[in-house]
Amino acid sequence: MGILNFAIESGEARETFGGKLTPDFIVEKLGHSNFSEIKQLELPQCSIRGVELNNQFSVLKCVNLEHNQLTNFSGLVYLPNLKVD
Repeated sequence: MGILNFAIESGEARETFGGKLTPDFIVEKLGHSNFSEIKQLELPQCSIRGVELNNQFSVLKCVNLEHNQLTNFSGLVYLPNLKVD
């Protein structure tokens, strides 16, 4: 019964927290947490549904989120140097 509960809880957590562009997601993809050095992110086709970034990404200028499932862009307001082309 413990394994079944773990599987159910893992699935629920993935549904709740999965698909979000967060600092943890970026660390997983890039392999580092030097956020103040990241000027560009290329994350097409990563099943991202929402952006939850913060002001740690102060030099980020370009983000490619093409072919994702975005429904929540609210985290983009914390990226003051982001440019729209």
